[in-house]
Amino acid sequence: MSGDMNSRVIPTGESEIRNLTRTDQFEILYGCPLGQQSECTGRQFHDMTDRPDPRRLRVATSRRAPRPLPVIVLADVSGSMLPNQLEDKIGVLNRCIASMFTAFAQMDSVQGQVHVGAIAFGRAEARLHLPVGPAAEAVWPAMEAGGGTPMGAAFDLAREILDDPEAVSGRAFEPALILVSDGVPTDDWEPALNELLGHRLGGKAMRISVGIGTDRTPDAEEVLAQFSGPEYGVLRADQASELPELFRWITDTVTSTFRPGLAAPNLEDFDRA
Repeated sequence: MSGDMNSRVIPTGESEIRNLTRTDQFEILYGCPLGQQSECTGRQFHDMTDRPDPRRLRVATSRRAPRPLPVIVLADVSGSMLPNQLEDKIGVLNRCIASMFTAFAQMDSVQGQVHVGAIAFGRAEARLHLPVGPAAEAVWPAMEAGGGTPMGAAFDLAREILDDPEAVSGRAFEPALILVSDGVPTDDWEPALNELLGHRLGGKAMRISVGIGTDRTPDAEEVLAQFSGPEYGVLRADQASELPELFRWITDTVTSTFRPGLAAPNLEDFDRA
């Protein structure tokens, strides 16, 4: 899917435009979230008590770039993710992330465009594996596994990315953070997670954690639970072969943010066989 404005589906019918929320209409007209006018200088704002003329919105939708929805994956690439005789965790995870990003690239709309990025944590460091940018332009470089599980370093790096206006702009939707791991952190993760959860964007983000394997310890499960919170809990893939269905659910859940009329899917509706 191209990022070209002409290739995007935009609401041109009066009924479609009137069904947009007041907040979405304001954003389309002025490129500034409703309630944040003070942060957008040099623009004239009008009374939005009544919905504006659909003809004016129709013109605005044809020229406004969609709001970005940042999706950042925090991927465990420690030694326990290496292939063995039973399964290839890192290989399946690479394929799942690449497929998810491809699906995101096909979901561009007037209201939102998914931007993707990834942090890989293994050995003794967390590193930016894929800088945040439009999913339509992303080329997934395969991750390699080895070493420890420096998850705390990954939390610190995620916070730095959220603070970078080049990665997460002021007009972006609240981000989605997806943590995937099969083990317990090998560094001091608690202060880093607390700082991420206390961050102005980290605390509001959609946070989803995925635990891989049946041999995770209670400590490993606790980290994932603290990251995601009670809304989503910990998604469990006892075998790496279950990851594709979980990632399909994550894809639909994340994009329900800007797809009008689409509720977040029920996990039980997905085939986990």
